[in-house]
Amino acid sequence: MARRKHHDARLTREAVLDSAERCFRLQGGAHASVESIAARAGWSRGAATYHFRGKADLLRAVLARGQLPLTRDLTRIARTSGPVIPALRQCAHRWMHALQSDPHARNAFGILAWAYDHADDYAGIRRDTRVVAARGLRRLRGLMQRAAAAGELREGLDGRECARLLAAWWLGAAAMAVSTPRGNEAAIRPCRSSAIETIFTLISAEARANQ
Repeated sequence: MARRKHHDARLTREAVLDSAERCFRLQGGAHASVESIAARAGWSRGAATYHFRGKADLLRAVLARGQLPLTRDLTRIARTSGPVIPALRQCAHRWMHALQSDPHARNAFGILAWAYDHADDYAGIRRDTRVVAARGLRRLRGLMQRAAAAGELREGLDGRECARLLAAWWLGAAAMAVSTPRGNEAAIRPCRSSAIETIFTLISAEARANQ
């Protein structure tokens, strides 16, 4: 009996979380409410607040479920001694594939890019998001400086500036990827792949040597 109740509670939590993900993505944080989220899931407000303290807690859970392993992957690369640029290129392809194939990752990034209202309710989430972004940029900056020192970048390019370029490119490319209607994804996937190759070709010393 206890196992059945635990299973039912987990299903309820997932249903509410799925509903919250959809509501935040379509309506934004300011217009979504705990009541509308619970109703969309087919549950009462009490069922939602049993699992989540409120709207901010719901949004935090939605973003956590769909979070891409950006900082973790950058940290892993930093702990290895191999070339930086090929490893970063592989990560970029993997991250973009996740945005296309994982609906939770797609919606979480879509909320941050297109439907994230700057309400006071989400001050803590904004702060945490900035901390994670700053940590990731520091990791990327260190990696690109290492790449520059190893001769992986085109002559004259600065590692710190290349890190800013890659970060800005990724944010823009990912935001456009999650803005695309799902029915159009297959048609433009090759363009996204070529865009990844293009940005790394622009900064890679190896690409210049092969020209």
